[in-house]
Order: sequence, then C-alpha cells, then structure tokens
Amino acid sequence: MSRRGTRETVESRCETGDAHARTRSDSAGIVSARPDWRTVIAERRRQTQLPRLPLKGSIDLTYRCDNHCRHCWLWLAENAPEQRDELSTDEWREVIDQARALGTREWAISGGEPMLRPDFAEIFDYVTAKATTYSLNSNGTLITPEVAQLLRRKGSKMIAVYGATAAVYDEVTRNPGGFEALMEGFARLKEAGAGFTVQLIPMKGNWHEWAAMQDLARSLSKHWRVGAPWLYMSACAGEARNAEIAAQRLDPADAVALDEPDLSGDEPAAALAPPVADAARLRYALTEAFPRLRETRATNPEYLRRCAVCFLKGLCEQCPAKSWAESGTLDAPVEYLCEVAHEQARDLGLLERGESARLVTDRKARVERI
Repeated sequence: MSRRGTRETVESRCETGDAHARTRSDSAGIVSARPDWRTVIAERRRQTQLPRLPLKGSIDLTYRCDNHCRHCWLWLAENAPEQRDELSTDEWREVIDQARALGTREWAISGGEPMLRPDFAEIFDYVTAKATTYSLNSNGTLITPEVAQLLRRKGSKMIAVYGATAAVYDEVTRNPGGFEALMEGFARLKEAGAGFTVQLIPMKGNWHEWAAMQDLARSLSKHWRVGAPWLYMSACAGEARNAEIAAQRLDPADAVALDEPDLSGDEPAAALAPPVADAARLRYALTEAFPRLRETRATNPEYLRRCAVCFLKGLCEQCPAKSWAESGTLDAPVEYLCEVAHEQARDLGLLERGESARLVTDRKARVERI
C-alpha cells in the first residue's frame, strides 16, 4: 500500500466502519484498489439520507457443529438440547418472506455448521432462489454429492481450513477424521463444478504451519482469503471457554501482519439469528427496535476516558457486540483489540513504541506525515 493510500485508509475508516478480512486471488495477484476516501465519505453521507432498508440479511441456521474448535465462541454439540429452540423450516420461510418484503435481497448463511440441519438443502434453496447474491460459511466436512450440486448456484461459498495437516486440523477442531472429511468435501465441490473460496483461520494452534496452509489453499482453489486474525470471546459460555479462546489469539504483531483496513463501505446487515421467539415481530425489530438501539450512547467512564478520545477508532475493531462478548457490557474497552490497533498504528508509523494513542495531541500532523 502506498503512503497516500495508508493515509486515506486511516482517515476514512473513521467514517466507513469495520474492517473485513483481506481477500486474495492468485489469478489477479493484487488486492483491489481502494476508492478515494472523500468519495467514500460523500457516498456514505448520501446513503444516510436514503430510506433505511435491510438489503442484506445474515442468518445462522444453527449453532450446533460437528467440529468442536478450540477457538469457537458459540459452539453447541450436534445433539445439544438447544436444538429444540431452532426455527423450523416453515418458520425460516416466514422470516425470509418478511425480510424480502422489507427489501432484503442478499443473504449470508452460516452457523454453527448449517449443513447439520437435515433441511439445509431446502432452506438454502428457498433463501437463494430469489436472492441477487449470497454467501455461505461452512466447515466443508458434511458436503454430500447432492449438496455439492446445489452449491453450483452462483454465490460465495467460503470453506474454512484450520490446518494444513490432519494432525493439526483434527487437534484444533477436536474432530478425529475431520481433515479427511474436509478434503472429501473439496473434491465433491470440484467434481460438481461448484466454485468456492478457501478461508484460512489463523490461531496459535496452527500458526507453526501457516505457510503450509497457504500452499494448501492455493492447491485447492485460485480464490482464498484469511479470516479475521482475532478471535471472539463468548458472552455466555463461561470462563473456561474464554480462557481457551484467549490462548489461541495471535500475538498482536502477527495479527497486524495478516490484516489491513478496508474501505468497502458495506451497508449494515440485518442480523437474524435463532432463536426468534416470534417471527412476526421482524418488521417491528427492523423498523422500530433497531433504530432505537442506534441511539444508545456509551456511559462507561473507562470507555469515555480511553476509547472515545482515541484517534485510532478507525483502526480498532472494538464495537458494542465485541465488548459484550468480552465483558458483558456494551461499552467496555476490549484490551486485545486495543493492542492490535496500537500495533497497527506503530506499523503505519503513527505511533512510537510505548506511546498511547489517547494521549497523542498532534494526531492530525501524524496522519499528514505518513
């Protein structure tokens, strides 16, 4: 990235929102050029004057998974009793119909492992048949020949890889035979002619074979990407799981080496996750409850003292949801994400080693300098 591009990124991220994992395409060899930051900001301001429509929807069909990954913040066992709280096929149809009526045209389908549901194919077909596009996140271990044929439908299929070898993959996922099942899934997708993107998930448990994971990704597809190089905590799973997740987090310097800011300026998504006690209340949630939630303001003194005055907000991944997962409050600083943002600032030349961003008084001059 050029120095000018770096400056544009730092400034415009304050206006354009969260970063996304960097997408790589070996056939192209480069990351897409960033738009001019003034154009991005002007467009985002123009969008705020338009009617707010949930153009994108994200649905987690289940939180159950056949893997039991050491870094996962929402895992439930395949036969978990919470299964009874999941929406039925008809209830999912009702939710999808209501969202379509409100304007949703693009879908992100995930879990847990969505293919654990016996009605996955039916729901997938219903969701994507009238969508302009979709994305699907899966661990790839449950892909049957029939599902592979269904996944020929144009869209983004992201298949997660947690290791370059069976030993590491199965250790991370605690699923003996999982790596072999994943490779079989890739083979079935290729045989069906269904395109896919390999999504590499970095953590301490596989960091020692990261180069080999990249080689594996290249051998499987010309399209591959790196998942978020930080890991989410769980707001409800207890201290033991969060300690295990924390143990898998990369050193901030390694995380920064894998990630860069993004000016994509994506529209906010409508997050629809089970259980939904009353699907008929979707319109109320989107048109009344969510807008009121946007008016919520931080009151935590520690957040106001540190985060609210920090000029690295455009680089930091802290948000109310991540604060809730880490601390059970919406406005608590997330120490690990703060460390990552400071490391990225040092990498960009915005901070010296040992400096705290909230204490910097010449922030504008520093951005101009780089």
